Amino acid sequence: MRVAYLVVAHHLPGQLARLVAHLRRAGDVYIHLDRKARDRFHGLEGCHVLSERLDVWWGGWSIVAAELALARAALPGCYDYYSHLTGQCYPIKPLAAFHAFLEANHPAEHMVYADVATQWPAAVGRFDKHYLERRTLVNRAVNRILRRVPYRRKVPAGLIPKSGWQNWTLTHGALEYLTRAFRDRPELAGYFRLGMNACETALQTVFAGSPFQAQVNPRSTHEIEFPPGSPHPRIWTQTDLPRLLASPAFFARKFDVSVGGDPLNELDTILASTMRSQKN
Repeated sequence: MRVAYLVVAHHLPGQLARLVAHLRRAGDVYIHLDRKARDRFHGLEGCHVLSERLDVWWGGWSIVAAELALARAALPGCYDYYSHLTGQCYPIKPLAAFHAFLEANHPAEHMVYADVATQWPAAVGRFDKHYLERRTLVNRAVNRILRRVPYRRKVPAGLIPKSGWQNWTLTHGALEYLTRAFRDRPELAGYFRLGMNACETALQTVFAGSPFQAQVNPRSTHEIEFPPGSPHPRIWTQTDLPRLLASPAFFARKFDVSVGGDPLNELDTILASTMRSQKN
């Protein structure tokens, strides 16, 4: 089972290096580094670090653009699966178990999303309203005004709004379909570029209208939690390790070693011990 890991990162270079050290033992790693990042990244030897660096902004189309750039770079390798991670994801199980799961369920597609009209009506504003992603003072003021104006944007033909998790693991055919759709239908990028949380709507909506949606596995490969009322995932700390280790997921998002201790040290120890036990 050949897996390519597609990673978008913007800070915490030491933490990214630790993630990469795990991923490189299991597959090939492709990395997009935010052009705005001022950190000096290290430990990325042997990875495919994209020379094309985009300015990436929270909640905007630029995240999807970075994901598509990674996809275009990795697709010529004809991998069985392509797994999208952020630099603040981390494995909570040995990656050999993840690969075994993918092989046992092949050709399932792993993307979590919900129908906005029937299952997630609170997300309708991500489609109906315009959103300027560069978070300047002017753009924030404009976005507040746009949210109050009574109008609805028109969804591109043939699509039904879906919204879900940013992270996914897709087969070669599914990812090729998505990159071709955005290449051949420029109105898709034009529409999602001016919508909020495009990283949680664009690929999900287009994928849901594809022939591959019939093979989707609704089980999330990531342990992730959004605190009530917060648009940002919870940061896992040392005290969360029992929950993470008991989770059926293979990765967790998100970690920040500058907050709440360093749970990655214990995770590294547990993962190494598990791998030694499996070899014996």
